[in-house]
Amino acid sequence: MKERGAKEPREKRLKINNLSCKSMIDKKALERGKNLKKMEAFDIKEIYTPLSVAKKEIWRRWNDKELRKKIDNFLDELPEIFKKEPKATLARHITTPNLEYFHFMELASLSGLKPVNLEYLQDKYLSCNPAKFYLGKMCFFKKNNSNGDGNISHEYIINFEKSENKPLNKIKTLWGKNLVEFHHQILKSSKSDIDMFDISRWYEKKGGRAREYMKYYLALFICHGILFENYLTQKNEKKFTYNVVIPAFKDIEKLFGIKPLIVPIMPSSEKDEVYWWSYPDKTRKYMKIPKKK
Repeated sequence: MKERGAKEPREKRLKINNLSCKSMIDKKALERGKNLKKMEAFDIKEIYTPLSVAKKEIWRRWNDKELRKKIDNFLDELPEIFKKEPKATLARHITTPNLEYFHFMELASLSGLKPVNLEYLQDKYLSCNPAKFYLGKMCFFKKNNSNGDGNISHEYIINFEKSENKPLNKIKTLWGKNLVEFHHQILKSSKSDIDMFDISRWYEKKGGRAREYMKYYLALFICHGILFENYLTQKNEKKFTYNVVIPAFKDIEKLFGIKPLIVPIMPSSEKDEVYWWSYPDKTRKYMKIPKKK
């Protein structure tokens, strides 16, 4: 019989603790699974607004001073870039002139709003994320005929092993240039006019993780801008869309009674992601890569 106040043997305590942890993990996994199934019942098309509607609606909302005050109070801190007028917004880690970028610029022009890209320069580089991967492996599209057919070639510009898990603004190209500066250099050479805003600090203040800052991020597009984005429900993006984006979207829609203005940046049926991450072949001449000795 165990004496009163005596401690359990260390091995037994560890076993009990491990069983408790496993039980907690299993419960959380089960809960996430139930939430995922619940969100999968939501039609992703419901988050989008046609551009023809959004371009008119944004000004109605912007001119609603009471609505703007509610949003400002909810956000606590409004990013400087949105204070003077609503913006046509893209959110890519580094502003770079690939084919998706030029397509966005055409849509922004149709919206009548000034374009801005929200950069996330302090985010870590993960090669498993395609959007980040193709910042280091540049693809170039060369059109072969008037039908739009062409070939894609590529060039590696960073050391992936050394870059993994580094903040994007700390990564160097193979020839020693800062990766962000390099992409901004070719953007400048393309003579395209867009505002850039590093939203890293704002994200950090809102929790630092997408699950925490997403509702505040989407609230920006109630009346301060139109977001041009595709939230995918296939491959690696599925869990992020269903576990992070849709719950935040539904929360914001419930809170304010209207949904954020999100316009698809490309057809939802588009599968050739590499094409959109590719650059016009003429971009090569702007790159100014030192010749290998």
